[in-house]
Amino acid sequence: MFKRKKNQYPFIVLSFIHISMLIYTLSKGKDRKRLVSLLLSNIGMAYLFEYIVFNLFQSYIYKPKLLKNKNFDNLLGAIFSQAIFVPITALFITSFKLGWKVKLLFGLYFTLIEKFFIFLGIFNTNWWRTTFTATLIPLYFTLSDFWDKHLQKKTPIVLFISVFKALVVLNSTFLFILAVFRKLRFGLGFFHSWREHFILAPIYTIIVAFFTTCMIEKHNFIKILSLRILLDFFLKRSRILKSNLPIMLELVLHITMLFVAKGLRKLIYGNRND
Repeated sequence: MFKRKKNQYPFIVLSFIHISMLIYTLSKGKDRKRLVSLLLSNIGMAYLFEYIVFNLFQSYIYKPKLLKNKNFDNLLGAIFSQAIFVPITALFITSFKLGWKVKLLFGLYFTLIEKFFIFLGIFNTNWWRTTFTATLIPLYFTLSDFWDKHLQKKTPIVLFISVFKALVVLNSTFLFILAVFRKLRFGLGFFHSWREHFILAPIYTIIVAFFTTCMIEKHNFIKILSLRILLDFFLKRSRILKSNLPIMLELVLHITMLFVAKGLRKLIYGNRND
């Protein structure tokens, strides 16, 4: 599955840099729960954006050469970008209350990285333009600042959406791992292509994350579990979902995700009287 090639080294170096930034940010932060909540929200926002421009409209192609399957390798490159590089930088900027000059500087930083990746041939663009990156990255950092303010104020709609985005992140990442190990695949018709999978799997994740977020507040665990099982049953009967997981293991995984959802809600909402 894994094959050592030179394409991976820029991704590894950048991962080391940004994970170091994350460790430093959390070590200096006074409210680590809020920072983790913000990080998950930032990743969730990036994931939802990436679903539109990357999964649906195939804006660009990553080539980290970490996985043999080109579809998985491409998506893994996107995960590096949207789950590590950009969200952690946004958290760093927001946590230390850095202004527009720093935002623009990091916007230039990611623009140069993109240009360098294109030069190395490990990132190719279809219709995407580097000017989009230079424009949108500082705006993303500003949205991170806005979200953090409302996490501190405990604005109800922001807390709700934060739980939703966090569940999208964890469910999407989990489904990606299962797909890499060929345990499930979404699609239409007799043959399920990976192109179909990466369009349908996020929709499944969004649906499950939304009704879980809506119902977890009232501790409707039986209802949530029942809905998840019924949804899986319907998708299997419709041949939209093919799964190699044993039924009991699927049940265990659903129950585990419910406990995770409960923990995420407690993390993000915290003590409403604080």
